[in-house]
Amino acid sequence: MRNEFCIGVFAFPKSIVFCCLLLLLSSQISAQTENESFENAFGLDETQSMDNKKSNAESNKYTGQISPIRKQSLSGQVDVNEDEGNHDDKDETKKGVEEVSFNAVNNSDQKNKPENEITLSDGFSEKIAGRRNRKYARYDLSEADRYAPHSDGSVLNYVLTETRLKEIRSKFMYWYVDKGGNNDDGDYQREIQASMPQVHKNFNFQLPFFGLRFNYTRVSVNGYLEFTDPPMHYTYPLVFPVRNWPKENDPSFIGIFFSKCRIGKIPPTDIDQRRPGVYFRVEEDLQNRADQFGVEMRERLKWDIREGMIGAEAFDPKHAVVVTWKNVSFVGGIDNSLYKTNTFQMVLATDEVNTYVIFNYLNIQWTSHTEAGGDTVNGEGGISAFVGFNAGNGTGSYEYEPYSQTWMIRDLTRRGCVNGFPGRHMFKIDDDIMPSAFGSRPQRSCNLGY
Repeated sequence: MRNEFCIGVFAFPKSIVFCCLLLLLSSQISAQTENESFENAFGLDETQSMDNKKSNAESNKYTGQISPIRKQSLSGQVDVNEDEGNHDDKDETKKGVEEVSFNAVNNSDQKNKPENEITLSDGFSEKIAGRRNRKYARYDLSEADRYAPHSDGSVLNYVLTETRLKEIRSKFMYWYVDKGGNNDDGDYQREIQASMPQVHKNFNFQLPFFGLRFNYTRVSVNGYLEFTDPPMHYTYPLVFPVRNWPKENDPSFIGIFFSKCRIGKIPPTDIDQRRPGVYFRVEEDLQNRADQFGVEMRERLKWDIREGMIGAEAFDPKHAVVVTWKNVSFVGGIDNSLYKTNTFQMVLATDEVNTYVIFNYLNIQWTSHTEAGGDTVNGEGGISAFVGFNAGNGTGSYEYEPYSQTWMIRDLTRRGCVNGFPGRHMFKIDDDIMPSAFGSRPQRSCNLGY
């Protein structure tokens, strides 16, 4: 009797448990598709499970995270990749830097727009058809000194205020950047190296210079823009026009610091960590531009030139070229001399009738390369760099005295005073070369209160 009672007591719960297991099994089986194995439906496929674990381990090995994370783009930078299908809509401001990301698929406002155009907040837009990894930034933000601006990625129908104009004109150097753009190099000319000291650049406009007109130039690491071929060898001091022309080539060039240069180095403690080398930027059709960068480039150039040159009161720049030689050293020095560097900038502006050029000398630490008699440690002594212009073909030249090829070349950073800046010099160069009347002023007479 006691045994029968025990069996009855324990048999009832077992039947309940058995029924529950049957219900659970049937619900799991109902979730299995026709093409799915039993092991997959219940997560019992050991091979797949091991592969997934291995894959997760490999991905997490580099991120240090348990679950995968999505890396955000740099502050103020827009990263557009045509292979990416989905992005999260986000628009936030942090420490004065605007971060913009977007979703070209889920945004209902984009349904009626062409597939190759994505509109960003605050008037930003970017064409991505046929382009990969286009990176641009708002150049007026904190990343401006590193990332390339672009007319399609700037504020449209921009109105420049007097306060903003005064702010941008208070800076000595014009814009140049080493990141962003198609190859993430910005304006930096990676092709210019010791084995290739110059690159060819075409213009979509006519540049009047010294009575001639050019639609191209060659950018040289040696501190000049060249338009025609040079002679095989130079002797020092340099004399232009070349005396043996036409037996020897007489080059047409604009020389801001005509000397044998090489790309130097900067210490890690330097404030400006943009890469040493040559930077080149062309801005066209400035008179018709309505984007922020185009408007500010035009107005900055216009007022700098109008106030810096007599007779330029009506000048309105149409095209601009900005070339910067950053931290260039001299040829022939010892390894440690690579830290002995000069930084200077050339800014060309033209309306295809008149042409003006600005020379900005930020820093001069050496004056001569070793072939011209300079020493191997500091690049001093011998014949200093040539500063000036040559028309080419034996027609005429202009040497900027008293600085060119003399010990006074170091004074280029302290004199000039065009627009109130020590180190800024300006010339009209479309026909006969005319220097600014401010070019010989000493530093003590400079006045930044324009």
